[in-house]
Amino acid sequence: MPGQPMPGQPMQGQPMQGQPMPGQPMPGQPMQGQPMQGQPMQGQPMQGQPMPGQPMPGQPMQGQPMPASPYASPGYASPGYAPQGGGKSDKQKIPAALLCWFLGGLGIHRFYLGYSAIGVIQLLTLGGCGIWALVDLIMILTGSLKDSDGRELS
Repeated sequence: MPGQPMPGQPMQGQPMQGQPMPGQPMPGQPMQGQPMQGQPMQGQPMQGQPMPGQPMPGQPMQGQPMPASPYASPGYASPGYAPQGGGKSDKQKIPAALLCWFLGGLGIHRFYLGYSAIGVIQLLTLGGCGIWALVDLIMILTGSLKDSDGRELS
């Protein structure tokens, strides 16, 4: 019959069973434009997050200088701590080369330069059967082997 729905079909303009009316949200969904429960509104930061343009807690504002360390003494470098790769080492090239030549198989030159872990490995492998000690000797003499702080041997 015209105007009569087929069995199981909704009437025109009526939703199917279990479906919301047009313009209504599905069950458990927020209305359009409303945030879900526990979600911030659009443009609002999540809880624990700073507002846009604000720094994280403990961070200076952009363009602001970092505060000086409360432990630093003005005009003095920390003793024993040189910048990585800067300056000359207090270790000398000639003693390192002599230690490597005579005791290279035991890795004593690596202990002298501050590389304790490599020194132990060389001690256990007898300097890589002498090959590792020979390579280290060449590196010491050419100046490519630096101390453990990255400084050149003097």
